[in-house]
Amino acid sequence: MNKVQIQQRHKSTPIEADYAQWCAEQGALLRQGRLSDLDRENLAEEIESLGRSDKREIANRLGTLLLHC
Repeated sequence: MNKVQIQQRHKSTPIEADYAQWCAEQGALLRQGRLSDLDRENLAEEIESLGRSDKREIANRLGTLLLHC
């Protein structure tokens, strides 16, 4: 597993610049317990978006399943 190193004063990569890098950095910050350094607003939005996506996917798959029964 690749570990992302974030220096104490290094500003994290903006989400718009490199989404994959931003995700890795946010994960590393969480694991390090550096909650004050998190991009909290964007992180909360991404988590909420994942929940909505999962809910839509489940509804779509259920609909498909019911059509084939």
